[in-house]
Amino acid sequence: MLPSIVFFTGLVNLVSCAAVNDIRPLVIWHGLGDTYSSPGMVRFVSEVQEMHPGIFVHSVFIDEDPGADQRAGFVSIYGASLYAS
Repeated sequence: MLPSIVFFTGLVNLVSCAAVNDIRPLVIWHGLGDTYSSPGMVRFVSEVQEMHPGIFVHSVFIDEDPGADQRAGFVSIYGASLYAS
């Protein structure tokens, strides 16, 4: 099994174990070479929202353009990018 799939499965299991009354907003940031709007990220957000209706989930991005967001994963200095937003 690919490491990213194992990580994804682990995150889903972790989120599904949260007590209903303890649901907090969830902020996720894609990995290197991925985008905030990739099918895997969208699927993850959807599964979390199905398990916890009403939860706020934000997928962090540097640029709304998926191609630019993916490139930023390789060449951006994240701290500077976040503070500039």
